[in-house]
Amino acid sequence: MGFTISPILFVIAMEVILKAAEDSAGPANLCGGCCMPSLKAFMDDTTIICLKEDEARRMLERLDILMVGAE
Repeated sequence: MGFTISPILFVIAMEVILKAAEDSAGPANLCGGCCMPSLKAFMDDTTIICLKEDEARRMLERLDILMVGAE
C-alpha cells in the first residue's frame, strides 16, 4: 500500500512532462480548421493526436527524452 500523497505527486509530475512535450509540438490542426491539444491524458493513459505518423513519432521521442530526464 502506497502513501496517500503518491497519486497527487504522480499527477503533478505527469502534468509537467506532458505540458513540456505539448509545448514543443503545438496543437493538432485537424480537418476543417479544428484545433485540439496534441496530447490528451487521463490518469495513466495518454493519447497522442496527430495527422501524420512522423509528428506522432517526434512526440513519442520528445516524451521519451522527458521521461528519462524525470527518473
